[in-house]
Amino acid sequence: MRIVSERAICETLIEKSNESILDAYDYKRLLNKAYKPDEYLFFQSGKDVLPLVAKNRVVTFYGGRRFNYATRLPHNPELINAALRHLAHEGYRFQLVSISNDPFTWLDEDNRSFDTPFTVEWHYRDIRHYDPDSLLHGRTGKRLWSWNRLVRNKKAYAIETLDFETFASRFEVLMQAHQAYFQGRGKTSVWSGAESLLLEILEGFERTHRLVIRLIAREGDWRAVYAIVHNHSELIYYFGSSLNSRDHYVSKVMFLDLLEQARSIASARSLDMLNGLTGAFSNKRLFGFTPSPLFALVNDPDWVHRPDPDILSHEQHDVYGRTFGIGQ
Repeated sequence: MRIVSERAICETLIEKSNESILDAYDYKRLLNKAYKPDEYLFFQSGKDVLPLVAKNRVVTFYGGRRFNYATRLPHNPELINAALRHLAHEGYRFQLVSISNDPFTWLDEDNRSFDTPFTVEWHYRDIRHYDPDSLLHGRTGKRLWSWNRLVRNKKAYAIETLDFETFASRFEVLMQAHQAYFQGRGKTSVWSGAESLLLEILEGFERTHRLVIRLIAREGDWRAVYAIVHNHSELIYYFGSSLNSRDHYVSKVMFLDLLEQARSIASARSLDMLNGLTGAFSNKRLFGFTPSPLFALVNDPDWVHRPDPDILSHEQHDVYGRTFGIGQ
């Protein structure tokens, strides 16, 4: 194993990486440029590379850990264990999060204390066979009445697909409405202060994959916007936001349209799953998304170890496939 610290060499090692849309070099490079790490710590063994960076002595995967992404660890237990030992020995804190493949069985006993669950992704499985009538299952009385009212109200919204040039020309105003929506709910968007990065990411998706941007309006007023990115093997709901906190229907209208669009894309590309990523889960669960596990390796006293609040206690084992802790 060797440790590579020169940025140019590090990026050369992963520039052909294309595990998935959100684990590809082009995407991670944009995140990393915005993250501005202090150090590069790429652990290499043969063709396997563990791409890490450090900022203020906190180690993360290349790109930082603020935004949606996924990392698939190389199937090289010796490399993973050696890297963790080195980081701990050198006094680094580390937050290696959003790992898509479960690393536990690879970990040596002295590294198992770093094992922790991470926030789940929400996946809509078998999206090609999405049927809006399936969402009526189990709804009776007032809940059924509310759902039927939502379906009727959807007709009052005007929904259009924006070409990227039109979207970019409206981006500043849309993001102002996005931020105001969050502020009106007493929250802060993860994209606050990083709006230009979001536009750059979506522009990259437009250039290298397929990007679908949908704008939802009512009575001439923009009410919601969302974006889907896809290629021959993946379909991802990357960004979406209500734009008017007084409109209590539009977020659900957005999900109805999202599933319809995703079904059409999935059918054309023979895809099976829509990845709804992490984030607010209530609508995702309501509209048929199910949780899918992500994992993390953490050694940081500031890290709060707690179950994902979006997962019900009885779901924990079924979702992650195991319990957590040294004694498992």
